This record gives sequence, structure tokens and C-alpha cells, in this order.
Amino acid sequence: MPSEERSCEEKPKEAREEHKGEQAMVRLALTLGLTILFAGLLDLFARGVPLGFIIPVFNKSATISEIVYYIAVIVAATYIGYLGFRELFVERRFSVEFLMAVAAMGAVYLGYLFEGAMVLLLYCIAEYFEGYIQERARRTVEKLSKFMPDKARILVDGQEDTVNVAEVTEGTLILVKPGERIPLDGNVV
Repeated sequence: MPSEERSCEEKPKEAREEHKGEQAMVRLALTLGLTILFAGLLDLFARGVPLGFIIPVFNKSATISEIVYYIAVIVAATYIGYLGFRELFVERRFSVEFLMAVAAMGAVYLGYLFEGAMVLLLYCIAEYFEGYIQERARRTVEKLSKFMPDKARILVDGQEDTVNVAEVTEGTLILVKPGERIPLDGNVV
């Protein structure tokens, strides 16, 4: 019983953390989408709005659109990279977050700012939909599990007995009458 109580307490905490992660991905996707829209329009209509100086680290002439791209992509890639590093070192699992961060930073290094922003935007959208689909599947399984019978009718020495499903052992004969739901997996005889 204590382990069941502990797992019940952890589920809401996990759900809260997952919800925070979803919210962060939505905010990140909105930020990157607005960055792409804003900087793209500046590039299209005003050649990025040149500022007349050179960005020291990247050795490129500064425009407002490039600065916006640099800030958005580096911040987003850093956050996603942090998630990837945490998964790599804490959970000992190589993740797609790490790869997305490396891809975005590589795009920034090579000067493909739009592409770096777009990779991160598509990743954030995919993560959001993955969480949404998992939540729907979980709710569907919960709804289906409500239809599972709690009791099973078993045959012991030719006598019919009704027991909890958890008490049925492997190899026990289960009697299912017409119209009843089948309580457990097994072979039909």
C-alpha cells in the first residue's frame, strides 16, 4: 500500500511538470514564430534595417533582423539544450532535445539564422502535438478501463464462484455468459 500511495502523490507532480513543459514549448513556439515573421518582414521590406556597425562575435554587419534572430535562436537553443543535457546526464539517455540545440547552434554559427529559428519552431510545435496526443491517448485508455469488469466468474471443481479480477490466477477457468464483458485475457474454450 505505501508504494501505491507514493505513486499517487507523484502523478500530480509529474503532470504539473509536464504541463509546465508544454507551456514553455508553446511560449517558445510563439516567440520563434513571431521572430521569424518580424525579422522576415524586416528583411523583405527594409533589408533587415542596417544599424551601421559590426557584430563583434559573428563579424557581420548588424541589422535589427539579425540581432532579433540571434537572440531568439540562441535563447531557445540554450533552453532546449539544457533540457537535452539534463536528460543526458541525469537520466543517462541521449535525446532529440540535445540534437535540436546542436542543429540550431550550428545554423547560427554558419549564418543560417532563419533556418535555425525554423528548426526550433518546428521542433516546439512537434513537441506540443506529441504531448497533446499522449494526453488524449491516456484519457482514452482511462475511459476504456472504466468498462473493465471488477469481478470475474470462475469455475472451481465445477462450481461457479465470483471473485475480484486481481485474485484470478493464471490457468483458472473463467465463465463468461452471453452479454457479459470478458474480465481478463485468455484462451476461449
